[in-house]
Amino acid sequence: IADHIRTLSFAVADGALPSNEGRGYVLRRILRRAVRYGRQKLEAPEGFFARLAATVAAEYGDDFPEVRDRLAHIQEVLADEESSFSSMLARGIKEFDKRTQALAEAGDTQVDGATAFFLYDSMGFPLDLTQLMAREKGLAVDEVGFEAEMSAQRDRSAAAARAAKGGGGRSFVLEAEQTAALQAMGVEPTDDEAKYAAASEGSLAGAVVKAIYNGAGFLGAGEAAGEAAGPVALVLDKTHFYAEAGGQVGDVGEIRASDGTWRFEVTDTQAYAGFVVHVGRVVEGQVGP
Repeated sequence: IADHIRTLSFAVADGALPSNEGRGYVLRRILRRAVRYGRQKLEAPEGFFARLAATVAAEYGDDFPEVRDRLAHIQEVLADEESSFSSMLARGIKEFDKRTQALAEAGDTQVDGATAFFLYDSMGFPLDLTQLMAREKGLAVDEVGFEAEMSAQRDRSAAAARAAKGGGGRSFVLEAEQTAALQAMGVEPTDDEAKYAAASEGSLAGAVVKAIYNGAGFLGAGEAAGEAAGPVALVLDKTHFYAEAGGQVGDVGEIRASDGTWRFEVTDTQAYAGFVVHVGRVVEGQVGP
């Protein structure tokens, strides 16, 4: 953790930022490894990592004044990144433990590529973090299978982007910009624990529509989507719909208002950074966030 906070503090002081590409993704991976270790192994409180930047500034500020001068910026960047990952961390660890427990019971010693990709795509776990956690349990990770899943996802994203650009359809892929917007709106990652009991319990009551995405942006307060709106995507606070992952096709079905004022036909279910996206059309009434 000490090495990681030093690396990130100096990098951010020099102008680098965590991101999904290039050196930015290296920084993101370093931070997520440190946060996971601190939270799971050391039982450190949420937000512990960003606060350590002050110690780096105190220890190295005389020789490297830029670290001390830009401390507030460093802490802000690290706190935002840490908070974003922390919102998914506990669920990711729980999912990892559940799946590796099933492997152990079956006598397997390798985490399959689909599971590794699910943790990457839905929980924000970089592949090397999953590999590290697997090694702690004496397991390996199927990298070839992971890369195959990654390639398939790239193909799906490219096809969706082409369709949206050409006007042949709308893209409901939530990139970093959209997930950051959801967080800024105060929307928490979707609680999808109910999906494990869906087969026995049937419908799920009490879910709340937290956001509506039309492919270009999120509807604002007071706005609503009706039958004429065309395809839109609903983000709920909780769901029992399975999102597409690991070769499993996303669930289809129907979402209805408890008072019967609207119905929404779900034609696909996807998940991005912990947010479950229900894609479909309003078939009756109007739906608002």
